[in-house]
Amino acid sequence: MAEKKRLSLCMVTCNDEKYLSDCLQNMKQVVDEIIIADIGSIGKTIDIAKQEGANVYQTKWNNDYSEVRNLCLEKAKGKWILFLQANETIATEQLKKLNILLDNPNVEGYLLYIDRRSENYRISSPVESLRLFRNRKEYRYKYKAFECIPDMYLASSIKDSGIRIIHNTDADFSRKIQLLNLLLQEDLNNHPEDSYLQYMYGIELLNQRRFEESIEYFQKARKNVANLDYLNNMESLGYLFAPHLYKCLSWSFISLQQYENAKEVLEEGVKRYPFYTDLLVLQGDIEKRLRQYESAIQSLEKCLRMKDQPNLLVPMHEIDVSVILEILGDVHERLFNYQKALTCYQKSYEINKTNHKLLYKIARSTKIVKKDYLLEEIFEEATEKKDIEKILILMEIFYQYHDYSKVLVCLEHLESLVGKGEQTK
Repeated sequence: MAEKKRLSLCMVTCNDEKYLSDCLQNMKQVVDEIIIADIGSIGKTIDIAKQEGANVYQTKWNNDYSEVRNLCLEKAKGKWILFLQANETIATEQLKKLNILLDNPNVEGYLLYIDRRSENYRISSPVESLRLFRNRKEYRYKYKAFECIPDMYLASSIKDSGIRIIHNTDADFSRKIQLLNLLLQEDLNNHPEDSYLQYMYGIELLNQRRFEESIEYFQKARKNVANLDYLNNMESLGYLFAPHLYKCLSWSFISLQQYENAKEVLEEGVKRYPFYTDLLVLQGDIEKRLRQYESAIQSLEKCLRMKDQPNLLVPMHEIDVSVILEILGDVHERLFNYQKALTCYQKSYEINKTNHKLLYKIARSTKIVKKDYLLEEIFEEATEKKDIEKILILMEIFYQYHDYSKVLVCLEHLESLVGKGEQTK
């Protein structure tokens, strides 16, 4: 009897010829088989898949993504399943981690977080990140759209993989979202008290900036997950979406400037999910907005201390340390703790040097604490790296503070970089 395959790559396709070849070539080096369920491609998608060695199963599309994904699971022979979309890839250096992850006998599934750089305006659920899991008959998808695997045993053994999926936006992205929303509404009509569907519908309303309506659905879902007896008996997805639900509900209140309501939600969320640090960050930001500065400092500093403490029952945090440090710097500045503010801004800048608004904050603080040399060090770094955009920002800062000699130095460097007579942008 042939040895069972280790890893099966599963995929649902429909007219995905643009990205499919790159995806499959990227993944062939680490998977043992490729299973594709095609739901009606009319171009070259099927031919490309077969050329790359995939097992292709053409199936009728019945407006049900779970049905198609479960077909993949029925056909897969691997001990582990990895689901990707045709427009997704994983960086080569991160692919090397897969074998190590599959060797862990104590894990049933892994979260692979999705880097939607071109869709950063859209909020998505961490439930979508459960892409790698053991191939078991009891693990099957549910719901027509925003499908997930509701299984308690899987829930108790989910771990963060440390791997990120690079997601490229399709030209027909808007059409796909419309279809998903229609199917989600159909699911919700059939199961109006399903907290996961209420939560997902709230997210879609939040993405459409329909904040008051999103609050209505988030509150319905919150009512269910707030019941600890219910939560303990929930299927696996509750452990993934419940902390994120509190985050999304607070975002909706914040968007409507209902800060007291947002604070009440966050306090409850932090109490129930103390290791989901995004809730602490938002709580600190709300306390800053409400001028409760000492409380804000406590929340943000606690968050920084907890950042490296993993908890498998909650999703991975999404708010970066640089953001926390910047908010903490803002709070210290409002309390006139300018040296502490400067330290926070500097640390934040070291983590994320693309955040140019930090340069203005650093400049403001350096002037007050009389440490102009720090700004000069940033200027030297910008000239060494020939960073025209940053030099332009620094020139504006020097001009604001009437340091005209530095402005002239900036102009000289810009002239040397772009050439005499050329207009900088």
